[in-house]
Amino acid sequence: RFNIFLDTGSSNVAVKRSQWNPDSSSSSSSVLFDSPECKVCDSDGRTTACQWGNPFPARLNASVCGYGVDYGGTRNMMGGSLVSDSVTFAGFTVQQEVFSVDEMFPAEQPFDGIVGLALEGAASNPTYTPTLFRNVKTENPGISAVFGLCLTQNGGMLDFGWLNESKISEPFQFVNVSHDVYWNMAVQDFAVGSQSVGLPSFTYHRNVDSVGSFTDSGTSILILGPVIYDSFQTLFQTSFCNLPSVCGNETIFNGACIADEVMQGAISSFPSLNVTVTLIDGSPAYLEVAPDAYMLKGDNGWCLGVISGAGVGVVLGTPIYTSGYYIAHDIDNGRVGFARTTSC
Repeated sequence: RFNIFLDTGSSNVAVKRSQWNPDSSSSSSSVLFDSPECKVCDSDGRTTACQWGNPFPARLNASVCGYGVDYGGTRNMMGGSLVSDSVTFAGFTVQQEVFSVDEMFPAEQPFDGIVGLALEGAASNPTYTPTLFRNVKTENPGISAVFGLCLTQNGGMLDFGWLNESKISEPFQFVNVSHDVYWNMAVQDFAVGSQSVGLPSFTYHRNVDSVGSFTDSGTSILILGPVIYDSFQTLFQTSFCNLPSVCGNETIFNGACIADEVMQGAISSFPSLNVTVTLIDGSPAYLEVAPDAYMLKGDNGWCLGVISGAGVGVVLGTPIYTSGYYIAHDIDNGRVGFARTTSC
């Protein structure tokens, strides 16, 4: 039994090597480097022209298939070897799930492993391993290829294989998934309160230099492309300079945090951040990130949970989940749905 981190921004399963202790009854086996399973490097089964580099041997054992992936734009990384074993997750068992036994799992992280819940296109690192959800669906064809996820500051709930509509107070608003990699969606605008940052919609979309905009439960903040972030900061400081640590030499934009006794009286005056998305029927919808979701409370006070990151549009990390949304991830129909929660 493992304490697992759920990540809708990646697609593979990994566990810390220090926590991996299969007993004599385990069906565990290593994926060998010279095996056909190791040489597959993308999700449509081709073995040539690997998009993310060629498969490689594991660092500690050259006869075993290696694995490596960066998270958060190289802020964290994992690397190890691939093994195959039976895995039980959310009540479903996969007999031969391929996952990484990881030697580089960040020691400071309080969990034993990670389950990636993004799409097949992100499941090659560099060897392609089918996602856990795909394998669950294959071995349990009666379930729906959907899951619902809501988060709070203290935890959350995953509904795997179904959507719990008793948790929502309104119908889902569905957005098409634009690429089979992450839960990419068509973001059209970003606003501070009711004021748009004033950039063209292509700024947020996937292109040769950007993976676009998507939801990501594995990122604790919002990440904006550099041009978007600069416009966001300028607008925020122009319109809300009266709020604590927004203007001056030491601001929330250069790492200053706001003392708790100051912020308690001011948090309600901070604006919401609003993301405009295009629904399946072509109409706009507005997703609201609450002030107490993007201003993160820690030991040093309240700090801004929005950063600039190259190569993205808008990454909707946990602040969108903790703003009171139950988010439906519909694999078969290629869509993401948002609805306000009544409980989580």
